[in-house]
Amino acid sequence: MDLATLLEGPALAPPENVMPDFTNPGGAHDLGYGVIIACAVMATLSVVMRLATRIAMRKLGMADAMYFCALVGLTCGAGKAILRRVHQWNIQLKNLPPILFKLHIGTVFYSLVCMGLKVGILLDWLATFVPLGQKNVMFWTCWIMIGVTTIFYLVLLPVEIFQCTPREKIWNKLYEGGYCIQNPSARNFAGGFVAAISDLIIFILPQNVIWRLNMSTQRKIGVSILFTFGLL
Repeated sequence: MDLATLLEGPALAPPENVMPDFTNPGGAHDLGYGVIIACAVMATLSVVMRLATRIAMRKLGMADAMYFCALVGLTCGAGKAILRRVHQWNIQLKNLPPILFKLHIGTVFYSLVCMGLKVGILLDWLATFVPLGQKNVMFWTCWIMIGVTTIFYLVLLPVEIFQCTPREKIWNKLYEGGYCIQNPSARNFAGGFVAAISDLIIFILPQNVIWRLNMSTQRKIGVSILFTFGLL
């Protein structure tokens, strides 16, 4: 099969007894845009309300800067939600590179968003749960997590950006020549594993303090649920 014919065909072999449909590929563009708009509105309102409150209190800090940077990253990488729910075999191969390019850009900004959010939350945990001048387990755990999170995402970022030479090979799978220096599956697994572990630790840290407070079990449950929803 020549290249021209290949480009006009599906970007992925369809399942048995399924015919590719390039005219009506299905999916829901409205859903993609809806997700982007809803997330953008909620994130923007949350950050703006926090910044307005902190400015009024004259207590702007590093955590606020991290949340603002995360919001900027979310805005820049929002195109990642486009074309959700479209089967790859309903997309022509010639139209796949622009989609993969958007996903690549979204992944780059996703790393920045994750780093900003996690570091910001950990800084808030320090301000909320660690008495001024005290260096307890919570203090050291938060700072270790801040260091590990920052280093991990600062390493992951250039790995994602420069995984192939030339970079076009990242999103154009038919590019002839060049090379890629890593295993994408291993990178994705490592990224997902570290993200899951760090999320779990960030969730557990305040719970450990809350359940040792001198208050009734009912109030502990209420405060615990409040912090859980706050993280979400």
